[in-house]
Amino acid sequence: MAFEVLGKNLLSLIKQYDYRGIPIPIVRNITKQLLLGLDYMHRICGIIHTDLKPENVVFALTERQKFDLLYQNVLNGPLIDLFESTTPIILNSKQLKNQKKKERKKKKLAEAKNLDEAEESKDNA
Repeated sequence: MAFEVLGKNLLSLIKQYDYRGIPIPIVRNITKQLLLGLDYMHRICGIIHTDLKPENVVFALTERQKFDLLYQNVLNGPLIDLFESTTPIILNSKQLKNQKKKERKKKKLAEAKNLDEAEESKDNA
């Protein structure tokens, strides 16, 4: 499954308050949104959530937080270096084998072209 980038989960919030309880206004807000989401899933989508637990309640991020995560982990990291280099990205041994095969073929074609050019220059001389 693929999801949009999400923030921390409810368990991390519980830990943030040292397992001593989350303030009532925050609990009300989370509960309201959670119940609205579950109602929508049940009534409109016909889905019953059977694994409701703090780890599965995940908070959304603001657009700014998403951008910051993207910048820190992708645009400013080793991944961007792969796209800026001219060397091919090899993921597995089959790709490596195919890449070597392509390189040998290119080398052979270049050698044949150089040979043809050398013969043409001899004929013209």
